[in-house]
Amino acid sequence: MKCPVCNENLVQIIYGMPTPEAFEKAEKKEIYLGGCEVFVGLEQPIYHCYNCNNNFYKDLVNYEKVNDSKQVNIELPSFINKKDSSEK
Repeated sequence: MKCPVCNENLVQIIYGMPTPEAFEKAEKKEIYLGGCEVFVGLEQPIYHCYNCNNNFYKDLVNYEKVNDSKQVNIELPSFINKKDSSEK
């Protein structure tokens, strides 16, 4: 299966406690270790591209960048942004 972003090969993401064989396969980039925790009821990515470092869901349309820092904009309460009138 090919990556929809860079057209390189995708590997399967394995979740749960990896076996020694899984560690060996991950070192050879035949699989990708997704972590020890499996979240029941939560859709998790099932494919990984080592070339562009993206994880993909079953439909290959939705993907998340593994190393993409996501900026979160938070609106602070107005009293935090106001300077104290006694400050000079």
